[in-house]
Order: sequence, then C-alpha cells, then structure tokens
Amino acid sequence: MLKSRERNKGFFFGKVWSALMAGLLIVITCVSAALPVHAGDEDYDVSATGKLTDGGKTANVVVSLTNHGDDFGGYLRLCVTEKYSHNEHLNAYECYIAVAEEETENVTISFPVIEGMDLENATFEVQILNEKKTPLQYEKLYKLFDADASSHIGILCDDPSALDYLVNYNSSAYGYYSYGNNDRKWESQALMPSELTDEITLNTISMIVIDDYDVSSLKKEEITEIEEWVKEGGILVIGTGENGDETFDAFDQQMMEATLASRMPYDDYSYYANNGYIMFSDINYGSSYVQNMARDARMKTVGRGGIVLAQFSLTDPDLDRPYFAGDLFSTTSSFFSTANVKNYVLSDYELKRIFGVMQGQAKLNAGLLSAIVVIYVILVGPILYLVLKKFDKREKIWYAVPIMSFVFVLLVFIASRGFTVRNRMFETIRVAKADGTGQEADYIFGFSASQKPWTITLDDDMTTAGPLLLEDNYLDNASNDQFHCLTSRNPKGVQIQYRPTQVFESAYLKSRQPNPDEYGALEYELELKRSGITGTIDNDTDYDFDYVLVVCDGYYQIIPDLESGDQYTLSGYGRNSYSNPGDLAAFARKLYDQEDYRYAKLMAALTMAAHELQGESSFVVGVTSSKEKILQGVGNSEESFLCIYAAK
Repeated sequence: MLKSRERNKGFFFGKVWSALMAGLLIVITCVSAALPVHAGDEDYDVSATGKLTDGGKTANVVVSLTNHGDDFGGYLRLCVTEKYSHNEHLNAYECYIAVAEEETENVTISFPVIEGMDLENATFEVQILNEKKTPLQYEKLYKLFDADASSHIGILCDDPSALDYLVNYNSSAYGYYSYGNNDRKWESQALMPSELTDEITLNTISMIVIDDYDVSSLKKEEITEIEEWVKEGGILVIGTGENGDETFDAFDQQMMEATLASRMPYDDYSYYANNGYIMFSDINYGSSYVQNMARDARMKTVGRGGIVLAQFSLTDPDLDRPYFAGDLFSTTSSFFSTANVKNYVLSDYELKRIFGVMQGQAKLNAGLLSAIVVIYVILVGPILYLVLKKFDKREKIWYAVPIMSFVFVLLVFIASRGFTVRNRMFETIRVAKADGTGQEADYIFGFSASQKPWTITLDDDMTTAGPLLLEDNYLDNASNDQFHCLTSRNPKGVQIQYRPTQVFESAYLKSRQPNPDEYGALEYELELKRSGITGTIDNDTDYDFDYVLVVCDGYYQIIPDLESGDQYTLSGYGRNSYSNPGDLAAFARKLYDQEDYRYAKLMAALTMAAHELQGESSFVVGVTSSKEKILQGVGNSEESFLCIYAAK
C-alpha cells in the first residue's frame, strides 16, 4: 500500500515536472521567435554614400548591398538619430530591394531634410530586414554627410591656369577663405563641357568662374545645367573678358539681365588695379539687380544662388590678383548670406502656429445654445402646460415632455457639431509649378486624438517622404525599432507610419515627386517701383484662385479672386516688405486671431508655398481649396489646398 502511494506520488510529480518543462520550452520558443536573428557579417556587405540635392532640402543615401548568401528579397532601413539634450529622436526610411546570390545592387533612400537638422552630426544605421520586417543585420554609418573641408571652383577659361590665383593666393598666403560662415580650403578644377551635364561634378562645385570663354559654343543642355545649378544654390562668377558678349548672350536673359555697353581702359583708378590700366567694361543691368557690394563687381541673387559680374577680365595681367581673390570671397559670402533667404528655416514655433491656423477653430456657439436652453425651459414649463390645459389634455404631458426633450437634444447636437473631437484629421498643401516642371512638394499636417500608431499611404511616384521637423516629444532610450516616424517604399507604394508619444499629438510631414502634373500657364511681368509692385498676371490654368501671392524684389502683395482665364493688373500701390516666409506666417496668425478663419487657412497654405520657393527673387502663387486627396487610408479626415506657382 505504501509503495503504491509512493508510486502515485512520483507519477504526480513527474506529470507536473513534464508540464513545467513543456511550458518553459514553449516560452523559450516564443521568445526566440520574437528576437531578431542576426546573420553573420559574411552574409551581406553594406556601404553607403550621402549627398544633398534640391538646394539642400533633400538627402539622398545610396546604399550598396552585396549578397553572399541565397537570393535575397527584403528591406534596407536607414535609421537617423538626432540627439537633443539628453534624449534621442529616431526616424527611419526604408526601401525594398532584391539581390541575387553573389550579386551587388544599389538603392537610393531619399528623405526630406528635417528643418534645422544637423546631418553632419546625426547618427545613421542601416538595417537589413527580410520581407516580414525581421532584422537580419545592423550596420553603423559614420559621417555619412561629412562636410568637405575643401570647396571646389569650376573654371571655364581658354587658359584655366590663369585663374589659379583664386585659390593659391590671399592676404595670409594659406589659401583659406571664409565662405558661408565656414573656413574652407578652395581648390580649382578646370571644367570640360561634357562635365557640365554630370550631376556628380556639379554637386561637388560651389562656384563656377567663367572668363575669356565663348559660352555660346556650349550645347544648349550644358548651358541649361549651369543655369539650374545656379538656381539651386551655386555662385556663378563672370569676368568680362574678350568673350564677354558671347557669355552674356548665351544665358537666359531673364536670369542674366545684363549686357555690355562698352569697353574702355580704366587708367585713372581701379579698386583692383595694380597700375590703373586694366580693361574695364560698362555693364547695363536689369531690374533684378540688388546691390553693388564691391566697387567694381555687381552681384544679384538668382533662385537660391547668384551671379557675380566683374567689370574686367579676371585673367588681365594688370589685375591686383591676390587682393581681388580675397575680396571676392569675403564680399560674396557677405552678400549672399544677407541678400538671399535660402537658409531661412521655419522654427518649430512658427510651424506649429501655422498648423494651428490650418486646423481652424472648432468654436462652440454659446449664444445659440443658451437661446435653445431658454426656449426649452419656457416651452416645457408654462407654455406646454397652458396649451395642454386649454385642450384639456394635461394627461398627455407624459408624452409631450419626452418628445420635446428629444427634439431639443437634437437641436443642441446640431448646434455643437463643430465642437466634436475628431479621432484623426489632416491638412494637406500641394505646391506645384504651373507648367509641370520641377518637383511637386506636399506639406502634410496630421493630428490624432489617440496615442495609437497610424499609417497613411502616398502616391507611388513620391521620391521622398518623412517628417518636416523634430518634435518636442522625443523618444527616451530610443532603440533600433522604436522609431517615431517610418517611411516605407515597397512594391505596394509609399507609406508613412507615425508613432505618437502622447494623445492629441500633431505630425508635420513632407513629400516630393519628380514628375508632377501640368496645370496650365501662370504668367506674369512685374516691376518694383517706388509706390509698389506694377505689372500683369495672367491665369491660364483651370483653377479659380481665392488669393494670389505676388513677391517681387523684397516686397509682396495679396490679390483676391483671380479666376481662370482672367488677367490682373497691379497698379503699384501698397508696399509690404517681404524678407522670408515668416512674414506670411505672422500675417496668417493675425487673421486667425481676428476670427477670419478661411482667409487665415489660405494664407497659411501660401506661407508653406513661399517656404518652398524661398530664394526666388520674384514669383506668383495662386491658392485654392482642392477636392483632390493626397492621402489614402481609412479614417482620415483630409482638407486639401492647392498652390500653383510660377517663378523667374
């Protein structure tokens, strides 16, 4: 009997032990499945290079993946970590890639540069993930956008060596010049015409110098590349040598706006002459001329870059070359840092105020609700009683009161609809050039009442998408998968996943596509006079604009109601100073405070369009409400605005 009891006891403990081991095995299996699997370094080789384009607004990271294993299909995820105080803010951008065994594939991961972000000091990591988004390998990247200590001058000259003094001499004889608030060592590079259409070459050059060179001998596409390079932030320096006429005439006259009137020896005094005998030129300049920063050099902004015109040949042997070289860099830096607004960054504060304007105001109509309550009390009280008494139907009060209560509750609901809290809403602003050139930019302002992550789907043609600014809500102890915002490009399209860190959080996003639609023609001729902006604007698009923003040489004007097919003539009255998009942001907020909500929203949309066009000396932008939805997805409340512009 005792042995039987012991056998039963042993059998019981055996079953318990087996159950515990089975449970432990299940837990270990589940935990192991949840943990990332790290492949060995021999499976994949990763390298990456980064560069900025689009005037520094777009970051492009070319990732090269070599596969030493089986055929691979999955994702490359670029994680960008920006430190702020003691916290880290983590955003991620990923792209699908397929690489055969022992093959190498390149993929470009592009994203909009976050306002105020320091890419040179940000931390980068590339993650290799399978199709189920399980991490397989991590690769740290260091100094992906490391600033080049040297800046390059591209030289177009029949004798390029005659311009070597631009980098070989200065007052301290070290070859260093302060340009753009950075001390850089300048290096010269003689350009071949074929290199002008090479995107890599132009991206490594900060300044192009042309002297004694027949630019008209270049192909049209080569000249166009120089013009676009200037508009995107390059500095073009032109000396009026023997081929000055051919140089001026070869470029777009709306960009150059200059001609040579005459040539003469300047034998009295010259700012840069060694002995007073350098050959001088008289330059006729157009209306976009901004300021004469140096006595014998003219400077003007063009787009995000600019042009410097010297009234003499830069290869002239009588030129005081060391003095001119040092003055060229110092005055050019000073002029373009003050005259050009290309570096203006909308602050977090300004963007949030703009977003507040875009949201409008869900205002409770207190007066109407008070009137409804008073009427309800009067009707349900003495009036209802007297009416029922007159018809001797006082017993019906048990039916009449509930019915009237229901009716008045319904009225209260209708009166307070604008005060309801929506779970998720978006305001979208599309900025596009009328003729379909350039890139469309979409500004997306999102708002969510809950803390649950959400996803939106964008157009398949988008090349860049991601956050516009660094949020206040930084992620503490950021890990490899705790991203704040993830942009994913896969065979199904482009998606943005956003992870709020608190309720009622706002998201500020931006996306771009390189192949925009054509909207027609928006043409203008403007001139700034003492009393204001004069000229005409022709709206040959299919849209009726609620308002048109006109910017010309540091001043702006707002035109109301420009319908499709109409022309507007500016009379030249009114001068509103314009230095950067922040001026319009303040104006939009002022309208909001005055409870002119519709006008405030339209001005906020124009503010973002002006932010996209900052650096252009003159442009017009028409804005209208749009029925076109930029976002896709369930549960998204979206209000859209379309800004169509033209710029010269």
